[in-house]
This record gives sequence, C-alpha cells and structure tokens, in this order.
Amino acid sequence: MDLRRRDPTALLRATLAAAGIVCAWAVQAQTENAGATPGAAPASVMSLAQAFDAAWARQPEALALQARRDAARSQQQASQAWTPEPAALEVSNKTDRLNRNAGARELELGVVLPLWLPGERSRS
Repeated sequence: MDLRRRDPTALLRATLAAAGIVCAWAVQAQTENAGATPGAAPASVMSLAQAFDAAWARQPEALALQARRDAARSQQQASQAWTPEPAALEVSNKTDRLNRNAGARELELGVVLPLWLPGERSRS
C-alpha cells in the first residue's frame, strides 16, 4: 500500500491512527508501572470520559461557566424591564454668591429616564 499516491487525507488519517496507538500504548505502560512496588495493587484506570471531565474541571472556562450563565440570566431579566436602567433624580445648584446675598442663584431639578434604543431590547 503506497500512501504517497493516495490523497493527503489518507496519509493524515494513517498518521493520526499511528499516533493514537502510540499514545494508548504509553498510557497502558504508565498505568502498569504505577503499581511497580511488589505486592501493590495496580492503579485504577480512568476511562476517556472521566479523564476528559477531570481535565475540563480544571479549565478556567469551566470555572467561569456558572458566572457566565448567571450573567446571561440577569441580562435576559433586564431585557424584560421597561427601561434599560432605573430612573434617577438630578439636583444641581449654582451660585455666584460668596459673602453676601447679592448675586445670581440657580437650582435645577430633573428626572433621568433612560430609554431603549430601537431594537436593543429585542436583541438582548
């Protein structure tokens, strides 16, 4: 069987199969040598699913998964509100009086009510 005359994917498949066999052989040899002391029981062998779950549990993405889910839920709840943020009350006071009652004085009161941009509420 001449792999050079076939398409490159066949060569890639053969290489990956050989790499998989070598890795499986190395894992088997390592687990056999783990209990090398005389009279010791052989180490327990993890399945591929257990090894994947153990590796995934150590990943930062997995550790942040619950926080991302909570953020998505709160964003979904926020999109059900009438306004994107709560209303606010503004108070502003300006004066040019320093030591006496002469001069200008200005007092501003306001209510801030944020509005959704067109389509923003439905996208969130």
